[in-house]
Amino acid sequence: MISDKSCRAIVQDRLKESSPIASVKDVDMPKFGVDISSLLLVADPARCLGKNYHIIEQVGQGGFGTVFRAKNVLADEERAVKQVLKTGLPDDMKYVYTELEAMVKLDHPNVVKLYEFYEDDRMMYLITELCTGGDFSDLNHGIDHPEEIRLLLRDMFMALAYCHDLGIAHRDMKFENCLITKQAEQRRVGKVIDFGLSAIRHKDDHHDTWLSDQLGSQYFVAPEVIDQSVQYGCECDLWSTGVMLYIINTDEHPCVTDAMSLDTKRFFRQVLRNNVRMDPLTNGDIDPTVSDLILKLLVKNPRHRLRAHQALSHSYFAGADGSGNRRRSSWKSFSAKPRGGSIANFDCSMASQLHAFGGFSRFERAVMTLAAHHACAREVDDVRAMFIELDTSRTGSLSKAEIREALNKCGHQMTEKDLEQLFDALDANGSGSVQYTEWLAATLKPSTLESDKAFSQVYNFFDHDSNGHISKEELMRVLGDQANVEKVLELGDVNGDGSISKAEFKALLDNVARSISKKRSAASGGSILRV
Repeated sequence: MISDKSCRAIVQDRLKESSPIASVKDVDMPKFGVDISSLLLVADPARCLGKNYHIIEQVGQGGFGTVFRAKNVLADEERAVKQVLKTGLPDDMKYVYTELEAMVKLDHPNVVKLYEFYEDDRMMYLITELCTGGDFSDLNHGIDHPEEIRLLLRDMFMALAYCHDLGIAHRDMKFENCLITKQAEQRRVGKVIDFGLSAIRHKDDHHDTWLSDQLGSQYFVAPEVIDQSVQYGCECDLWSTGVMLYIINTDEHPCVTDAMSLDTKRFFRQVLRNNVRMDPLTNGDIDPTVSDLILKLLVKNPRHRLRAHQALSHSYFAGADGSGNRRRSSWKSFSAKPRGGSIANFDCSMASQLHAFGGFSRFERAVMTLAAHHACAREVDDVRAMFIELDTSRTGSLSKAEIREALNKCGHQMTEKDLEQLFDALDANGSGSVQYTEWLAATLKPSTLESDKAFSQVYNFFDHDSNGHISKEELMRVLGDQANVEKVLELGDVNGDGSISKAEFKALLDNVARSISKKRSAASGGSILRV
């Protein structure tokens, strides 16, 4: 029998089991911080979708869901709404639970962002960013500049390296699941989407090969997935990316000459039996480094196959900096001029911002985290690029050692105690590394809170019942701490009626923005950093 719990409750239980720190009461807030995964699970999924989103049109259809383009009323932005049917069948529902769990956990610039989710008796609705720049089938078929192709492929491998570091296998890597976004004055960016067939390795899975389901898209499926006599792991995604790269460069399948005309059984037999076809690689005008990368991905034995983080160190990607900008003048021919974000810009001011975050109240961290989560790409482009550059290990998050290295390279010295204090402030969920939104929350401009868009979204999150007032219970739901709730009411409840009106909340956020600015200024004049 399938559980009668909601999808949110199932995922809360799963995340509790794997959480490194204790939760507060029943709201799943971390004991020592405020992270976006916890905030996503605090919101009531049974609230009315139609109140906040206007459906525009259907844009996609899959085995487990339908995707719509919709307009977010509060942000005045278009987003994607994936409608997933809750069938009640245990075998199907495990994928529904896993997709939601994966989307709640994943927090990376090259993974499609989950803004929020809704749930009713029949459906779950995942609200994600909308990617309108096409997909990876456009590479060498419309997107033709080799440097741009290289950077988009790098985005894909960065996303996979992050997922695999978290023990998440995508299991359906294909062109349609690698979408492209493009903002004004920014290069195109690749985003991995659709975790409907993904699998998460939990603490009970003691081996890297823990999967046996034969699933995925036929054209891209790995040999070990076809062979039901063996178990497999995240490496299956790397075979699929190898197939993608092979097709991008040759327009053919690497193992099957007449792939489109074969039934599934005969196709799978040839994938298992045939070697990678060399003629299309050697006879075409293909960069030798591309061919080498492809061949290291298309290794039948997954134990000998190139991993995602290893692919990022391959010579094919040499010359691209961590922000994704090529160090060649040819880059300017198809991209807007490079913007800030290199490690050289990680200066005393930035370090002071990070340190000041440690002095923020729980409420200040919550509103900055929510503002960072909903910030559009152009608002965070510079700090996004810096995050990627500082991630030298290519795990998709920042370790204490990476932050220390950035400070050292910029000529800043910090005691181990001060570094520990800074890192603990950044690592809100106690995972042992700094996630993307944690980084954004600490570095986002406080003036962002003063915008109508940020105010509406943060207010809507706190006003759980949408009655126009934020009650003590609603504050408790988000903050999970009595003392912090009382402090917020003391500051925000001007008329003393025991709740915070919309006007009072606007004034409160303006005061928070000023308070954060002062704390950052004070940190920049402190002694924690010694140049």
